[in-house]
Amino acid sequence: MKEILFNLALVDSLNFCKEHDIDPSGSHLVKYPGRQTYALCRTATGRAIVTTTFHKSQVPTHYINEN
Repeated sequence: MKEILFNLALVDSLNFCKEHDIDPSGSHLVKYPGRQTYALCRTATGRAIVTTTFHKSQVPTHYINEN
């Protein structure tokens, strides 16, 4: 189940980047411990580009992290 949720977060984050003209190249997905929050991070700097949080009773929320 962890792998399914991880892949879902990756696809959802990449689709969100595509919709908002954000370049996700050179990035990887990181899961925050203890939560259902995932961050698409730049590999070179380690800084988050987009953060996606899954909830039980609502749609996923996204946060665009400023550079």
